[in-house]
Order: sequence, then C-alpha cells, then structure tokens
Amino acid sequence: MKADPSHTPPADPPSPRRRMSRRAAIGVSGLLGLAAVAAPAALFLDPLRRRGDKAGAAETWTGLGAVSRFPEDGRPRAVIVTEDQTDAWLSRPGVAVGHALVRRTGPAEFTVHSGVCPHLGCSVAFDPAGDRFRCPCHRSSFALDGELTPNPDGAPNPAPRGLDPLEWRLRDGRLEVRWVRYLPGLPDRIPVS
Repeated sequence: MKADPSHTPPADPPSPRRRMSRRAAIGVSGLLGLAAVAAPAALFLDPLRRRGDKAGAAETWTGLGAVSRFPEDGRPRAVIVTEDQTDAWLSRPGVAVGHALVRRTGPAEFTVHSGVCPHLGCSVAFDPAGDRFRCPCHRSSFALDGELTPNPDGAPNPAPRGLDPLEWRLRDGRLEVRWVRYLPGLPDRIPVS
C-alpha cells in the first residue's frame, strides 16, 4: 500500500521541557519589549517629574565661605556665587551665577549686595581710591551701603537704583546668601525668574 503524501502523521505533543523553554522565551521577549518602551518614556517624562523640585529654589541658601574669611574692618570683598544647576536632563555642580560684594562690619554683622550693576548688568567692583563701588562700563557709582552716589566729576549716575541687597545669614560659622538676580535698567527691583 502506498502512503498518501497529503496525509501527515499527527505531531507528538511538545515535551514539558520544550513548553517551559517556549514560555521562558516569551517572558524574556516581553520584558525586553517593556524595557524598550519604558526607558525612553521615563527619559521623556523626567523633566515633568523634576518640575516640582524647582518650587524650593527660592528657599536655596548659597554658601560664601567661613565668617573668618571676611575681615571685620569693613573693607568689601567680592565673592563668586556658585549654585548647582539642573535643567531638563543635565546637572551641573558649582556654576558661577554672579558675585556678591560682602562687607563685614562687626563680629556677626554683614552687608551683602549683588555685584551686578543695576544699570545694564556689568560687574561692579570696589574702588579703594574713592572708597566706593564703581561700574567700569558706564560709570555708575555706589556708596559702601549700596546707595547711588554722584560721580566725582559731576557726571550723572546712569544706574536707576542702588545696588541690590542680598539676604544673608550665618550658619555653622559660615556666611550664606539667597542669590537673586534683578532686571537691570529699572528703578524697581524685579527678580529675574
């Protein structure tokens, strides 16, 4: 008798080992597929998760150094202000955001001003010859308390307001400030967001 070519013999049922291997392969493939979708989704959504972290930014105190770093003679000292910055996907520690003009007037007394000129945003420095702060860009002049002063030659002071004061505190023998940058060119202090 001749075998019918269209007729195939029934297949043997898969062995338990083969069934377990098939299920394991399906499970591993599913996990890899989930990871392939979840990782980019988490990366995409991470900035939204961190947006709530910025709510406490106004409460951030930045250290300027040990109190002993500042002499009690009232002579101003310029200090670079650095902050750790994080944007959507990048963290940068110790980024210079400006400089502060610090005067220690007593054992635990300070005046701290932003070193950013309120005229157009140039850097203000201490002028020991005139015992004042001066902006080299457009000749703005400020007293040691941050108030506007007339220029010695009678030229008008272009700054619309005095130097911007910074809130400070002493903590564990260190001077800390709340760094705020204000819009230049305006008589009112409007923080830059």
